[in-house]
Amino acid sequence: MSFCHDPWCVLGPVWDYLDAGERASLQVRDCFVNLVFSRENDQWRWGAGDFVQSQLWEEVRSKGAAVGWGRWLWSCYGIPKYAFIVLLLLQNRLSTKDRLCRWGMEVDPHCVLCGDLESHDHLFFECPYAAQVWRLILQRLGEYRGAIAWAQERLLVESTMGG
Repeated sequence: MSFCHDPWCVLGPVWDYLDAGERASLQVRDCFVNLVFSRENDQWRWGAGDFVQSQLWEEVRSKGAAVGWGRWLWSCYGIPKYAFIVLLLLQNRLSTKDRLCRWGMEVDPHCVLCGDLESHDHLFFECPYAAQVWRLILQRLGEYRGAIAWAQERLLVESTMGG
């Protein structure tokens, strides 16, 4: 879509209403200085006030249902790179070898640590190596147990974290 040349405005293309000097100096950010958002009707309105990027983001982004783990996943203490990986983990969207095979990629479907078939649950909970790592982590947290199935572990974490 062209901001200047497409007829998105009821009066026609914006370009038709600008003289040569205005055309030469036109920048898109200049057009949004007085943008005001309204939820009452499904249209953008021009009006007084300063453009606020965060307000635009809140208006145009799609909002899904709130999830219980969102608060602790995106806390200010987390490292964004790791939070993103955990987000993929929570949504079963990590590119594990079983998923890569389903997508038609020719990869060895076996776990490099133990040789069993690699899946989401195997990689994080069923692999003997992962089980040992979980035991050590849980011991440091004062929990003396092994990891349980992913669905149960997730419910346990959500209930513990208040979400």
